[in-house]
Order: sequence, then structure tokens, then C-alpha cells
Amino acid sequence: MKLFYAHSTSSEDKSDWQLLDEHLENVCTKAGAFAKNFGASAWGRILGKSHDMGKGSYLWQAYLRHVNNIVDEFSEFYDGHPSHAFTGAQWLYKNSKDVGKLLAYCIAGHHGGLPNWSDMGPSALKNRMEQHYPEIEIPHSLPDFPKQPPISFEQNRLGFQLQFFIRMLFSCLVDADFLDTERSLDKSKSDCRSKFCDFSELYNEFCPLCQDRSRLN
Repeated sequence: MKLFYAHSTSSEDKSDWQLLDEHLENVCTKAGAFAKNFGASAWGRILGKSHDMGKGSYLWQAYLRHVNNIVDEFSEFYDGHPSHAFTGAQWLYKNSKDVGKLLAYCIAGHHGGLPNWSDMGPSALKNRMEQHYPEIEIPHSLPDFPKQPPISFEQNRLGFQLQFFIRMLFSCLVDADFLDTERSLDKSKSDCRSKFCDFSELYNEFCPLCQDRSRLN
């Protein structure tokens, strides 16, 4: 059975490498939870589930082994460092030219930043969506695309509203991806993030100090 991984460590036996399906599911859950705050949980979940689909190719798995000096059943497919960010973006765009296009911005840019649609040159998202990418070898199925964004559109502000919505979704995806990757590769650092004081504790600690300072002023 071929195992597909999202992230690697220095472990030669791959025992602590993060499985790709685990990473996709974790980011799906986190991004959906973040986006729920503005009524876009379904959008966030689709992004999380699709963002690293490009790592589900034989070429990318061969690359991951190669940089760790590991030879296994994927090695014969090695052909340099393939792109992975645009694969999921293209897949969503091809299957939904409206909602899928909005989602494609986020996935395509989740490492390098949000792209423009029609800039001159090959980096424009429009051009990227027309390129060929390696086949996805992991199981994947089309999501239930939302009908429309959870926005009360105003005709004279439509462009602004859409781009702002995309940026909010993008933030949800990037944060979810980063946090799950950190959780896998640096658990001690990740654990520290859950040890912050809640607001009531901070209020009780800082309120007397602020009162003292106000009297000094």
C-alpha cells in the first residue's frame, strides 16, 4: 500500500511523517471553524480539504522522498520539485467556474500570496489554470459547492466585497495550514499556543495597573 505524506521529518523510517489525508482533514476542520465566524464554514472546509491535493501525485511524493534521501516505490517518479499549490486550485476551478474560481485564489496563493487573475506573464492565475499538473492519485470527490457567498451584495461595492471575502477565506486557510503543520512538526511549540490566559484573567491582572497609571497621568 502506497502511503502519501504531507510533511516529512529527519526520520528515515517515516514513522513521524504526517500523512496527507490526516493533514487535509485537520486543515478542513480548522479552516471551517475559522470561517464559521463569518458564515462561511462550508467554504473553509472545501479549502482545507483541497489545498494540498497536489501533494497526492506520484511526482510530489517522489520529491519528498528524494530530499530526505529515501528510496522506495515512489523513487522512479522523481522529476525535480513539482508545484502542488495550483493542482487543487485548478481542480476546483474546472468544476465550478464561479464559486470554484473564488476558492482557487486562496489555494493557489496559500504559500506565495494571493495572485492576480490576469496579470501579464505566466504567474497570473488565469494562465496557471490553463497549465498541466500531475495527476492526483489520492481518492477525491467533488464537494457540495455553496450557492453563493454569505454576503449581502451592494451593486456599487460588489468588487470590494468579493475581494475582501476572498482575503478572509485566505486568512482562514493559511492559519489552519500553518497551525496543523506546526502541530505535526513542532508539537512543543504548538502546545504553547493553548496555554494563554483567557480575557478575564488578563483583565483582573492588568486592570489595577491601568488604574494606577491613570492616576499618575
